[in-house]
Amino acid sequence: MKEYSINEIAELTGKTVKFVRREVASGSLKSYKKGNKTLITEEDYNEWKTTMDEKYNSFLESADFSKSSKINKEKKKNDIINWIDISDEMKNIDGWANNKQIRDFNFIDLFTGAGGLSCGLTMAGMMPVGSVEIMPQAVDTYKSNFSKIKGFKENVSDRDIREEKIKQDLVDSVKDKHVHLIAGGFP
Repeated sequence: MKEYSINEIAELTGKTVKFVRREVASGSLKSYKKGNKTLITEEDYNEWKTTMDEKYNSFLESADFSKSSKINKEKKKNDIINWIDISDEMKNIDGWANNKQIRDFNFIDLFTGAGGLSCGLTMAGMMPVGSVEIMPQAVDTYKSNFSKIKGFKENVSDRDIREEKIKQDLVDSVKDKHVHLIAGGFP
């Protein structure tokens, strides 16, 4: 009896490995373990493929493939999910794209790096009021990215939070603000 790995099933079907793994995890595609490998018998593959073809045809009938659709059509074909385009709605709440919006919540970012965590919090409508990062190049990137945000004060410099004076300077710099969140990335 022929057996297939998850990668082989993905290759045979043109689906993503992630999609095939989700099918195995949900029990839609029967599999078994042999050592540390997940394998699918040819019989189980054929049964699943028939079911998937029926699901896919149903999906195609209900999907919107109009020219105005902004979703990658190839991805729709290869990874059947109920895709919804929310880009227009996100413009209304995206604090990064809408950098003039009022931010009601303040945060401090420790070990900020170039500002990845701060970017997400800013997109959620929060205001960075202080940060600590030891690497000067990362601080330069952070300042460049966040200087566009309305109300952003350059309370960021390359400094080592382990030093008592740096801790006190950070506390002093935000003492007149209500800090809602202290975030920290891994150093």
